[in-house]
This record gives sequence, C-alpha cells and structure tokens, in this order.
Amino acid sequence: MKLSLDTEKLPALIEGSNQFLSNQKAEDILVTILTMKEQVDAALEQVKTVLAEKMHEIHPNLTAVSGDRVKVSLRYYGSKYAFKGDPEPLVDQGYVRRSVRYDVMSQAVEAAGKIPKGIVPLQREQQIVIRRIDAGSN
Repeated sequence: MKLSLDTEKLPALIEGSNQFLSNQKAEDILVTILTMKEQVDAALEQVKTVLAEKMHEIHPNLTAVSGDRVKVSLRYYGSKYAFKGDPEPLVDQGYVRRSVRYDVMSQAVEAAGKIPKGIVPLQREQQIVIRRIDAGSN
C-alpha cells in the first residue's frame, strides 16, 4: 500500500473547500481530502491487525500497552452474555433483569399533526456528512 499524505497542503485544501457549493471544480478538493482519510484509515486498520496479533502472541490475556503518547487497548463491545428460552427462571435466580423500554413513534406523532401531552420534541444536533461516491454505490 502506498500512502501519500502531504499535510502541508491541508490548510489550502480546507480553505478551498468552502467554494464547494458554488464551484463544481472545488469538488476535487473534497475528493483529495477524502482520499487522504481513506489512506490513513486503511493504514490504521492494518496497524491494528498487526498489533492485535502481536499482543495475543505475547500473552493471550494482554489487554493494553501504553507508550508515552499512545495507548493500545484490546476491548470487547456488546453484551457478554445472552439468554435462550424463557428468561423468567433466570430472573428469579438473579441472573437476568426485567426491563421495559418505551420509544416514541415519530410517524404516529407526525401523522396526528400535533404533539400530544406527555411527549416533548428534542433538540437534535445536525451534522454534515461528507463521503466519497464511488461508481456503483448509492
């Protein structure tokens, strides 16, 4: 893999990106930045794979290594256990907890045309997403 990242060009690329909405040629600037990101992301994934293999090789239970400026950690995500079948006996034994989750049905609220008592609108943060559009993808 060839990594070509000229960080000295980044300030000029960032400044030029503000013309994207009015200048179609400025799209090249965004493509350049996204290409740089893809290259860095790909390199980082390769490094993660190598480091995970090396950490398991050193000791199967090794979970973290720290340097002066970088910490590498192995961690698991998601639930550690699940239950099969009827959970009630496990609730009685203290292994499973009952919970109730309520979700507001946005479509029903919008179809009613008004927000009913007991439901409040939330302030949501708006984010901009920039991604590459490759041939054949939507």
